[in-house]
Amino acid sequence: MLLDLARAQAEAGRPEDARRHVDRFQAIISRGEDWRGRCGIAGVAEAVVLSVEERLDEAMVCFEQALWSLGRFRLVADQADGLHQWGLALMRAGDRWKQTRSSKRRRSSTTATVPGRFG
Repeated sequence: MLLDLARAQAEAGRPEDARRHVDRFQAIISRGEDWRGRCGIAGVAEAVVLSVEERLDEAMVCFEQALWSLGRFRLVADQADGLHQWGLALMRAGDRWKQTRSSKRRRSSTTATVPGRFG
């Protein structure tokens, strides 16, 4: 719930409020319990917030780590949502994204593994 709210607030142009929700969830999961794939979902939310904050390099790394985690636990629908959110972040970034070509290559290798799982 916190993560959905964080994403909605980030997309509504309220990154400060979104950051509070992501930070709160990070505090909850850092207590040492095994949250499994939920950490990947949190990573996508954090990446969305980072992209809205225009911290593109950090957002790209966060997306990559989140998608790896979601793939590890075979959360294919959440992984697809993460890829969609990544695409939206790239669209928001516009020309600024073109400056980070190494991240683009990493994204290509990650997205190549997902379509086969839906067929």
